[in-house]
Amino acid sequence: MDLMEDYLWELSSREDLLWPPRLCDIFVDVYKSLRPHIERPSIFTGHEEAANILRHSMSTLLYCEFMMDKVVVAKAQAQPSASVSPRSPGNQLGPEFPSAQFGCDLEFLAQMSVREGVFEEKWVPFVLRSFWAEARFLMLSGETESAVQVLENVLSRIDYESPPDKQPVTIRITNCKMNDVISREFVQEQLESLQRCQSLEEVHRLFELGRYKVVADLLIQTFKKPASRGRKLHAKANIPERHAQLILLQESLWKLKDYSGCLIWGEASLNEALNEYLSVTSSALKCDWSNTIVIVLSDIHRCIKHDMGLLGCLESPKLTRMAHNIIKLINVQMDVSESSNEMAVPTVLSWNILYYILKHEEDKIQLLAARSESQSGVAGFGEAGKTAGMTGAMPSSLMLFFTAHEHLGRRSWCTLSDGVLLYLFVDVVMQELSKKSATANAFHEDLNNGIEQCFYCLYGHPHRRGKVKHLQEHNAKQVSLTWDNCKQVFDFFKPQYLPGFDSYKASTVSSELEVLLKSITALVPPDQDPSNMETTITAYIDGSVDTFPTLPDTSNFSPLVLEVYYLLGDYYFKNKEFSKAIRYYTLDACLNPDRLDSWAGLALSRSTQIEQRINSCEPKNESTIQKRAASSLRCFKRALEIDASNSALWIEYGSCVYMLQSNISRQLKKSSQFVLSDEATEALAKRKKELLETAKNCYESASRCEEDCRRADEMWLNHYLLGKITHKLGYSPAVYLDHLYQSLQHLYEMNAVYPRRILYHSPPKLSIESLELYYKIHALSMKYLLKYEDTPAPKDELRAI
Repeated sequence: MDLMEDYLWELSSREDLLWPPRLCDIFVDVYKSLRPHIERPSIFTGHEEAANILRHSMSTLLYCEFMMDKVVVAKAQAQPSASVSPRSPGNQLGPEFPSAQFGCDLEFLAQMSVREGVFEEKWVPFVLRSFWAEARFLMLSGETESAVQVLENVLSRIDYESPPDKQPVTIRITNCKMNDVISREFVQEQLESLQRCQSLEEVHRLFELGRYKVVADLLIQTFKKPASRGRKLHAKANIPERHAQLILLQESLWKLKDYSGCLIWGEASLNEALNEYLSVTSSALKCDWSNTIVIVLSDIHRCIKHDMGLLGCLESPKLTRMAHNIIKLINVQMDVSESSNEMAVPTVLSWNILYYILKHEEDKIQLLAARSESQSGVAGFGEAGKTAGMTGAMPSSLMLFFTAHEHLGRRSWCTLSDGVLLYLFVDVVMQELSKKSATANAFHEDLNNGIEQCFYCLYGHPHRRGKVKHLQEHNAKQVSLTWDNCKQVFDFFKPQYLPGFDSYKASTVSSELEVLLKSITALVPPDQDPSNMETTITAYIDGSVDTFPTLPDTSNFSPLVLEVYYLLGDYYFKNKEFSKAIRYYTLDACLNPDRLDSWAGLALSRSTQIEQRINSCEPKNESTIQKRAASSLRCFKRALEIDASNSALWIEYGSCVYMLQSNISRQLKKSSQFVLSDEATEALAKRKKELLETAKNCYESASRCEEDCRRADEMWLNHYLLGKITHKLGYSPAVYLDHLYQSLQHLYEMNAVYPRRILYHSPPKLSIESLELYYKIHALSMKYLLKYEDTPAPKDELRAI
């Protein structure tokens, strides 16, 4: 131990010389090993122990300095990102640091600092270095108030020991790597930084108490004071107070709803943060200021988004400065190597804010032009402006979106910040298109293509990009579709007019859009989800209840919800997926109980399913067919209650009923095969007659509707089927042959062709229909005459034939 103690003293006596790199660590290790086994001299020891006091004091001082330097160097090498939290960083020494023993060492140094006679000419450096080591320990321990007091003592001692006519005392610690100079300037800088941190903690406490006005007033003063050296943080201090000040000021003004103040001081904060970002060289500090810029831009953006007129609150020089700073920031963001995937300041809000500034200036120019027009009274100026807008270039504010998307898309950055740039792009352009302005008319195709590119980058719609030639693959990270954004997408891609149940297949949505619509339905809020009402409508359709149910009020529902289910039902109906069509038509009927097309689609989907079942070669359950038939007929009735003048629907209703009676006729003809009882046979015959009467009413109603509408396209079909129905009901030949004759007349009026020979694969217009009628007239006539083969037929019926 004596050898180790002598070794430490020999090194301590040479502390003014530059040591080899590993020697400081060896010194610390030896001291730690020796420390538990030595007895230090007391403060009251006599002068005869001066050498022993000097040996122990210098060894302990060097140990404390090396330990602090080791902690600070390790933190600097780790390059932590300083938080923007206003809180002090707390204890940064870690649980393994011997804080208790280290505190005893510092206390020993403080006791020995009164023994000026022992240290002689080394006393002043010893006292200052002891205080400095203690201050660094307290700062790293998070004891800010105590550290401030010690630093004030250091300043006082420097001032006391510095002659007025000479430079202040400066101490250099030779073998420390960081904080190795004790000078009035550096100590003052550290002291001011700690005092600001203390003040910031108090400001944050006021913020948490809700005293936002006091917080804002205090922080605004930091802008009004001239920039001092104290405001610039030392690269090694790593204290994030200024970041937190800027953010707390913005939050306080926002809480106070002082949106103009939030924008004004946000512009000042952006200017300061960007200048700091461009001036610092440390990557850690650049990261800190980058984070601060992102938050300040977010605050500026939400202010402008809240009220775009707030830009008028900025003085012209400040607005110009903000525009220049935004452009400077965009240059910084884009000025990276092609191989880099990271944006220097990770936000695209700079483009959004630049758009708002450009739009603000464009609106000012338009307003001045309008005033000039009204004052000069020149007629036709407005029309000339419109013509110029139609023939001129795209406005700069709109062109900015295309430029931004193109440049950001090359780096796959266009959906950064949760796609906020593309959302604004879509909002602005869709508003322009909805206004049908001169710009929208002149650049309609470009604007539409721009929106489609945005949606492709955001949501990957359409999935098959090859079908849309103008879409580019940016490989940007897609954004999750949310309910708030659904309306934007739906309004753009939905058909201009809702397709009807009897419209062409081309009018329905595409298979790509069907996928998107299904994604949207999965996001419908529970309070607007029609599946909650589905059982009520289903009970009515199935016949469980006879009266139409009373449904909840849907007037406050989103227009998207009121249309999306119908579009899906229409898509599946026209693509012959009838089970899915029934599902979505039913959901739409819950929301729009008076929509004719939904009930018609329901009726036709169910009718087609019944027809497929009847015509299939599989075993049939007649009770199931009749139950489904009842549901289909109820849907037809509901549709015709909504619109009784729809001839197409009457015809479809009649076709369904006629098909059902044909099925019953087949059963009656095979009654012996089915072993039907007399009661069942009688019930079937009665049901057949009811269905024929219903079918007769349907086609008569269809004929009346077509006569009212002066349409004769389907009149021939109505009379043809009325002829068959009246024949089955046992009407006289005069009735059913008259219907068939009228049908033939309508075909003639529709320019039917009567060729000598009909080619099956390419028949002339209405030729097969005419042949069918010709055959039917003769067949029914012959059938009637054969009834009277042995007895004379009534003369009036013969005249009719």
